[in-house]
Amino acid sequence: MIELGCRTAGRNLSEEEWKQYMGNLPYRKNMLKINYPSECYRGSKGCSQEREIKTAVAQFRKIMEIEPNLALKPEEEANKMYATAVLSEGRSLFKKGKIKEAIANYEKAQQIDPSLITSSEWNSLCWNGALAGFARDVMSGCERAVALAPEDSAGECKDSRGLAKALTGDNRGAIEDFKAFVEWAKKDTRYEERQRKRDSWIEALKAGKNPFDKNDPGGLKERVG
Repeated sequence: MIELGCRTAGRNLSEEEWKQYMGNLPYRKNMLKINYPSECYRGSKGCSQEREIKTAVAQFRKIMEIEPNLALKPEEEANKMYATAVLSEGRSLFKKGKIKEAIANYEKAQQIDPSLITSSEWNSLCWNGALAGFARDVMSGCERAVALAPEDSAGECKDSRGLAKALTGDNRGAIEDFKAFVEWAKKDTRYEERQRKRDSWIEALKAGKNPFDKNDPGGLKERVG
């Protein structure tokens, strides 16, 4: 009920409104985070980035007039909102198999708000984009995945980047990443089969051979391959 009320009102009750509707109950604010999307954010056509952000800034300023104690930074909030909308569209495009279009959205969201996309999401884009034949296009995402990765997922990200490098002809870089994955994976028995597979890829790459089958490169359709 609180969530529904927040979506409907778009703000907290003022103290006067609280007294009118809630009687003698102690006044408190229920909306901890306000999202106030404009028509542009809801998908209207012809809305440029500049217009969308400008509209959102104006709306956040209106909210601050109603709730002057809110710690809002209108420009920062508007940029985050726009970046989130762009990223959401990118995810949708990615699910539909429109990899290049999705990459463009991810890159745009990254430019607007560099903290928005996680290492895990960059890693997914890297691996699946490379499998789909866009290894060169997703390389910047692979690099970001590795740069942002915490220790517990660092090997996974290097594994994905290794695949992208191998598929773009960077055998030396691929070997380094696969070796890093193998070392990282040794502490977990769940990765034993993948370690053996990567070892075979490393040997093939060292010999200047392509370890990936054209129909199913190295069992890549299964992540455990």
